[in-house]
Amino acid sequence: MAQWFKIMLWSLVSFIILIMIILIIFLTHAHVNDFNPEQSELITAPSDSVEYLSEKQYFTILSWNIGYAGLGSDMDFFYDGGDRVRPELEEFKKYSKNIYRQISSFNAMDIILLQEVDIHSRRSFYNNEAMHICEILPQYHSFFAVNYKVPFVPLPIFNPLGQVHSGIQTLSKAKPIIAEKRYYPSSYSWPYKLFMLDRAYLKTVYKLHGRNNLIVYNTHNSAFDDGELRNIEFRTIKNDMLNEYLRGNYVVAGGDWNQNPPTYTPGDDPENYNLSIIEPRLDQDAFPANWKWAYEKKKPTNRSNDKPYVKGENSTTIIDYFLVSPNMNIDTVITQGLGFENSDHNPVFLKISIPETASDTLNLISE
Repeated sequence: MAQWFKIMLWSLVSFIILIMIILIIFLTHAHVNDFNPEQSELITAPSDSVEYLSEKQYFTILSWNIGYAGLGSDMDFFYDGGDRVRPELEEFKKYSKNIYRQISSFNAMDIILLQEVDIHSRRSFYNNEAMHICEILPQYHSFFAVNYKVPFVPLPIFNPLGQVHSGIQTLSKAKPIIAEKRYYPSSYSWPYKLFMLDRAYLKTVYKLHGRNNLIVYNTHNSAFDDGELRNIEFRTIKNDMLNEYLRGNYVVAGGDWNQNPPTYTPGDDPENYNLSIIEPRLDQDAFPANWKWAYEKKKPTNRSNDKPYVKGENSTTIIDYFLVSPNMNIDTVITQGLGFENSDHNPVFLKISIPETASDTLNLISE
């Protein structure tokens, strides 16, 4: 009996030691391969050659989180309380095909801001979505900032997310005089930070005829936190934007903020979208009062992923929008209601203009 007990005890100890060795090797590998970008990095250096954004005095911008073509209407997601980790291959093919078709119809836009674009991830079957988007929009200059690069995400344990290599992408018909990616500060502790996103924003600077520059920001801010990270990130991009405005530039930021704009209240819901608020929302004094928040008040841009989408059952909200400096006019803002068929976000279109110019009409949505 004593011999049997010693064998069992030794087996248990050996098993625990083996698990610890595997864990140490795994964490060491993750640490060595941790994506640790510089806080700021130029993608294109300043150029003496001049390429103006437009002959017009108005500009059109689109922002869309495409959800890596893995969060269409049939999907739920484990981070949001659902069960699934990634779509089936046929679902992914359907979502990505429709997303690419939709993006190709945006070829009248001056600037396109995309979020959750994968390069080489298990969740999107290792497709290079950024490259394919460049192929379907060959007339655009493309700029990319990685914000999620992890060799292996171990959760959920029995069906892990695996490798993720993803980011945000800005495309524009005119070549910016400067393109830069900037990374937000992070407060994740080790080893948790090894498997989390390194949030970033893309900053592109465009030359205008006879005026100062147009500065465009593409951002994808944190989710799944108590608001502390989002507040840090918002203050970071806010300081950058205010500095550019004080220099006399025209400033607009768009993307997936993962927070409601301060002026948003669900109120009446005539279309039965089940509109809701995400706490904590941005404070009323988040920006100086003369800055402008651009979004459609009664059309959601994002739906909950705790279950497949059914209109009126899933909660929806507005977290994709634009922030525009006081020296520009908001002429039109449209949320294109796509029923969350191929992404858990809807695209948002913006037309802005410089004051004291004619406000030309433009159909922002291609049929």
